[in-house]
Amino acid sequence: MAPTACVEVEVVDTLPGGQPTMVLEEKGRIRFLILKGAPIEEIGRSLQGDMQHEIDSGLWDQHWPGGGGPGEGKESTEDGPDGTP
Repeated sequence: MAPTACVEVEVVDTLPGGQPTMVLEEKGRIRFLILKGAPIEEIGRSLQGDMQHEIDSGLWDQHWPGGGGPGEGKESTEDGPDGTP
């Protein structure tokens, strides 16, 4: 099974409003932009907020094996991105 999404991280020289991170999306692709030189603590908080927004808005969806959270439920019957179960 071929991957259905692409995740990229790119360090950039500027972002609007001086924000430490920004998310750009296209069908099948998400790019996390990180402001060069921003404090790592700000980057971490901002990326966490960006990712939480993706999850809360339904843009990022995970399907855990057996329908539970990580480590819960039955073994997956679907192949992983590299074609292995």
